[in-house]
Amino acid sequence: FFFFFLRQLFSCPQNFMRVSLVAVSAITVIVVPDFSIIMGLVGSSCCMLLALVLPGLIHLKVFAGKLSWTAVAIDYIIVSLGVMGSATGMLDSLQRIVSGGDGAGIHG
Repeated sequence: FFFFFLRQLFSCPQNFMRVSLVAVSAITVIVVPDFSIIMGLVGSSCCMLLALVLPGLIHLKVFAGKLSWTAVAIDYIIVSLGVMGSATGMLDSLQRIVSGGDGAGIHG
């Protein structure tokens, strides 16, 4: 049965990807004691990128040469705040993961 499973797993790349994702998820659940830490890490990396960084960069790219200097400055300020907020949140979440989830991050 085990050899049949391995043959099926490696015969189709989609199956291998599914099993890999489940394995990575399982290892993450075992290693990280608190789910809220993972959510903080995901939120500070992905959500800040989607909410602040990418819209500003896309606005600068699409309207390149047509924006006033104040609009460009505002876009750069928003992107900078997004990058700094994302870096701070990721640093805090990673410190909490390393410390075992006892809440001892940047704020405590």
